[in-house]
Amino acid sequence: MVYTHALGPNAWQEQNARTNQIATGPSGLVPCSVMPQYGATLGASVLPLIEAVLATGARALRLDAEIGPASGPLTLERFADSPAVWRRLEASRIPVLIPGGHLPETSRRFAYDLDDIVALCSRHPALPVVLLSPPYALEKQLAHALAAAPNLHLAMTRLAVFGQLEAFVHAFGARRFLFGSGLPFNDPAIPCGVVRYAALSADDKKLIGSGNLDRLLSRHDHD
Repeated sequence: MVYTHALGPNAWQEQNARTNQIATGPSGLVPCSVMPQYGATLGASVLPLIEAVLATGARALRLDAEIGPASGPLTLERFADSPAVWRRLEASRIPVLIPGGHLPETSRRFAYDLDDIVALCSRHPALPVVLLSPPYALEKQLAHALAAAPNLHLAMTRLAVFGQLEAFVHAFGARRFLFGSGLPFNDPAIPCGVVRYAALSADDKKLIGSGNLDRLLSRHDHD
């Protein structure tokens, strides 16, 4: 699954169009649309933009922070119609990918924490949420989050080096976890090796490697 990032006044439309272009054809890539953040005006209505994304047949949606010194932090409730947007996404059952590499704290680029993500999952229990790249040092907090939010999933890009993958699967089942390569910022050899050599059954490895993502992208049978 791939996405692109663009800058400029039409960045949101350009990056999603570019993503769809890259993933067209026999490449096997799945396009992931980016939810608009900037330069949409603060307080602007974003629901029509979400409807346009869904109309393209998008199978996943990612939150992505803008870059540059003048950009504000990524939030989960930036727009005036954010509640309506989340309800619409929940109704579509499209998986939403939320960056988690900054946790446990907020930062200049990300103005939400793990409690905010759990609250979002609780308000919209039919919305599949995937937390991207959570740090391995948060294993206890993440375990509490997984227990509190059955629709929360973790991409195991940085959270598997010290046996967390096996521990989490034993506690919550394999269906809550997805392989994440971390490309282009991380070497995928580590997450590949962690899944391949994990002390798990072959069926669990298949679910983590691709089966869970396939299920989420199909927009049904998320339970």
